[in-house]
Amino acid sequence: MNNMRDWSVGINNVFYTCVVSLEEVPAFYYYLEMFTSWLCDKITYIDRFDLFHRYVHDPIFQLYSKHIKRTYEVQIPYFSAMKMFPKEFEGTEEYMKDDGTYEFAVNRQRAIKLSEKFDELYERIKEQWDL
Repeated sequence: MNNMRDWSVGINNVFYTCVVSLEEVPAFYYYLEMFTSWLCDKITYIDRFDLFHRYVHDPIFQLYSKHIKRTYEVQIPYFSAMKMFPKEFEGTEEYMKDDGTYEFAVNRQRAIKLSEKFDELYERIKEQWDL
């Protein structure tokens, strides 16, 4: 059976972390999940109780998830990933509001410093290898 590869970006707006993963799954499960996901998006506007999502889409997603073989998973500093994958961060602004806690400020500052260092090293690598 043929396998499909798909990549995704996982974002955590509390700890300011980001993971890019490449997943491999049998084609049958991939297309079944993509179709039911698309259908679920369309039906959600009609079905206010989310019955389709609960009883059809979610069980198919669980089946799909059981057959995933994670081939690669790479952590990228949050703000660097935001520059690399801006489309993936659309709509996350509401979750990035400062809640006034000490942890929020510390996580954000750490992420900013880590991203600055990462970007600096990434530029050096690109220059060295003519990328």
